[in-house]
Amino acid sequence: MGIKGLNKLISQYAPTALSQKHVSEFCGSKIAIDSEILMHKFKTIESKNSHIFGFLNNIFWHLENGIEPIYVFDGAPNSAKQTNALTKRFTYKEQMYRKVEELENKFVEQLDNMHILETSDSLGHSVLGPEINETLDELFKIQRKMSFMTISKNYRNECKYLLKLMGIPFIVANEDAEALCVALQKRKIVDYVYTEDTDAIPYFIASFIDNESFEGLKILRKGDSIDMLTVIDIGIILHDMELSPKSFIDMCIMCGCDFCPNIPKIGPIRAYTGIKKYLTIEDFGKLSGIIIPLDFKYQEARDIFYKDHSQIVDKSLNLGTLNLEDLKIYLFQERNLNPIPIIDKYNQIFDVYKIKIQSKNNKPSESLQGLSSSVSINKKSGAFNDLITC
Repeated sequence: MGIKGLNKLISQYAPTALSQKHVSEFCGSKIAIDSEILMHKFKTIESKNSHIFGFLNNIFWHLENGIEPIYVFDGAPNSAKQTNALTKRFTYKEQMYRKVEELENKFVEQLDNMHILETSDSLGHSVLGPEINETLDELFKIQRKMSFMTISKNYRNECKYLLKLMGIPFIVANEDAEALCVALQKRKIVDYVYTEDTDAIPYFIASFIDNESFEGLKILRKGDSIDMLTVIDIGIILHDMELSPKSFIDMCIMCGCDFCPNIPKIGPIRAYTGIKKYLTIEDFGKLSGIIIPLDFKYQEARDIFYKDHSQIVDKSLNLGTLNLEDLKIYLFQERNLNPIPIIDKYNQIFDVYKIKIQSKNNKPSESLQGLSSSVSINKKSGAFNDLITC
């Protein structure tokens, strides 16, 4: 869900915090990628292998541009998120199920009362009326939307298994993926965080709140074209919106977040103007006359944002070796895909990645010296010169 209305607030009150940069400017970087939205995005394509192709293309795009991706997946939601965000989603799904049932009953009733509008001798069948077609269109639209709402455990595991076979680093967060992404940047394991989730902004501010300056702290997200990335400058957001770090986090909580319900009749604009005037949620309630509901557990939300979300990393988060034989078996036997073009494409792109990294450093990288540019696939024998861990 993210912070309700935060993107619009930033666009309106801190537009200079948003800029477009060419992907080439991030060559040589490590980027932690919040993978949750990727999985939902890839699932919108109606195909058994949409998530496989989605992750393959995403991996290839990063490597081709000299970027090392680290994919971060959500863990178990904390109790506050289960109580609020997940409960809302469950309620919404229940409403969708009821709507589907209503449309199905409506469709059956329309069939019972259907009049043949037109019979085409050339087609040999009757043409349904526009009302029935409208019902079917609405029914299919809702059913399709519902199929994209939930990411199954099996779907997640298939994405992770693909990454494992390709030697692409990934990690599962204890809780929210975007919170761990921020922790990885704070620990300087990665250079940037890529996420579409606006929760990452208060996570960033809370994590770096002891810094004297927020200069240089940036979040990446999709740009206006395939070769561009949108850069969100956190320091400029705080400066232009004239909020202290703590006030900004309070504003985000009042806007509406995953960890507590909204205050009735308080939207993003009113949350911003109120916190800008009163500085804290407590003073907003005391001095503005707004009654803070008992179920608005803002302190619990604060605690989650300020919590240290770093965790023990029990494996390497560097590019690893390609497990050729298992990858071929997985793609061919389980996904019904020809593995040779995919592996050949990886081979070509990884050569581009090595060249870009070496060019960026103006010298051969020690970690890449063992990776010969002649790495190739013998398509007749299936032999492959394994890539060493770098």
